[in-house]
Amino acid sequence: MARSVPIHYHISDYELWEGDWELIEGIPVAMTPAPVLAHRRLVMLILMELEQALADCAQCTAYPEA
Repeated sequence: MARSVPIHYHISDYELWEGDWELIEGIPVAMTPAPVLAHRRLVMLILMELEQALADCAQCTAYPEA
């Protein structure tokens, strides 16, 4: 069976698409809607725990998703 090669898209293609998409190294990725409040709170609590666990590491930093 032949292996298919993914099509790599360009910014000019991306600009024509409807919906919420990202173009990562030419591969289109559909973005999901923003998470519900309960999910966002859980992410914040995990991030706080991670930041506390990394407190003794000067080179380590925890960041929320952008």
